[in-house]
This record gives sequence, C-alpha cells and structure tokens, in this order.
Amino acid sequence: ACLAAQYIIDPDQSKCLDCPTGGICNGSDVQEFLLEVQGDGSELNLTVLWEIIPFNVVASNTEEDRARLIECPAGYLLVRGDLLDDLRPQDDQCAMCPATFYSVQIASWFELNQTLVSNTLAEALTGDKCVPCEAGAVCAGGRSVEPKPGFYSAPVAEARRAWSTRTRPESSPWEQQPHSNLDVGVLGWWSTGALWQSSS
Repeated sequence: ACLAAQYIIDPDQSKCLDCPTGGICNGSDVQEFLLEVQGDGSELNLTVLWEIIPFNVVASNTEEDRARLIECPAGYLLVRGDLLDDLRPQDDQCAMCPATFYSVQIASWFELNQTLVSNTLAEALTGDKCVPCEAGAVCAGGRSVEPKPGFYSAPVAEARRAWSTRTRPESSPWEQQPHSNLDVGVLGWWSTGALWQSSS
C-alpha cells in the first residue's frame, strides 16, 4: 500500500509516487480539490483538475505516467514546469495571485491553449500575470476585490449599461471610474459589478 502522501496510477503495474507539491493525495489518487484558508480560519473547498499523462524520465530514459495539473480556480495561477529542458511534474501547483493583484479567470493548461500559466512559483508570485488592483479597490489576493470607502459595486445590469454607453446609470448620481481591462462576459467579480464613485 502507498503512504497517505503518495498516489499510484495502476496498483497492478505502477509504483507509488510522491504527491505533487500542489496536490492532496490519499494513498491512491491525487484529489481534485484544494483547501483555501479564509480570513476567519475556515477552509473553502475549491475544484482543481489533474490529468494522468505519459512523462519521460530523463535520468533513466524511461516513460512513466504522472499526474499533471491542468486547471486551477479563479484567483490562482497554474504553476507547471514544462520547459523542454526542465520538466518538473512534481512541482505542479496552484499559486494564489498576491496582494494588490486579482484574477477572475480560471487558470488552465491545454497543449494549444494555456491561460494564466507560470513556469515557476517565483514567477507566479510576482503577480505579473494577474490583474493589478484598480484605483478605488482593495485586493487582498486571489479573486478578492472590494471597493474602498466612497466606492461601491453597481448592480450588474446597471454596470453593463453604463459601461456600454459610457454614461452614468439612470436615476443615479454616480460616475464610473474607467477600467481598461473590463470584460463583463468573464465570470467573477467584474461580471457582477463595477467600481463607482460619488460625483459630489
């Protein structure tokens, strides 16, 4: 039997493998979730996706199946060492966008379409692939975006109408604070509101 911090591809043919850095293993599988610690100390269960794929072990010139990370939840970058001369499946993990940055997109790795993927944890922690926090917002990291005092989040229909017409909402004394990267079609904070500030 494998240890709790390991997984196995095929109990009849495979050996026990150490759990990837960003994985949660139970002795048989890499579990498809991560636990995000909240401000009150509670844990939120978020979905991640792993895929079993052939991996060439350069040292022994053999091919083995390994679990590779292919999707992280919004607010995270997908760290996957996949340079041709530096394959590191053991280091696969989801890295939260640091404070003063955020992301509302799911990070994913597919051969022809990679979104929010970093090659190393150090690269991910710079936040350069996350969205910088806008003026008028407080970003604690991950997908957290909260309005500063004097700002508020407008209802989605109102925000979309005002953004599309570049006018203030009907029956409202508020003016929009422009956001150059706004995409109201993306699931997440920006699809449910926009930052507004009193015009007075």
